[in-house]
Amino acid sequence: MENKRIRAEVELEGGGSSWWYVCGECHGAVNYQADTCRHCNAILNWEGFGLPSLSLNKKKMYVGEQTEPAE
Repeated sequence: MENKRIRAEVELEGGGSSWWYVCGECHGAVNYQADTCRHCNAILNWEGFGLPSLSLNKKKMYVGEQTEPAE
């Protein structure tokens, strides 16, 4: 049986002034332009992340679950 590695797009997570890159498969943090995810061994696709200063609106972002503010 052939063991195929998963391919995953890189995403941004965080909020406010703190953002970081994560694997699209396992959402583990990854270093900028890493070839593979150190958590799940997925091959990372960095298309669209050429320069970190580009507008965040064009990137895939996962910001977690949204909840109502406490009263």
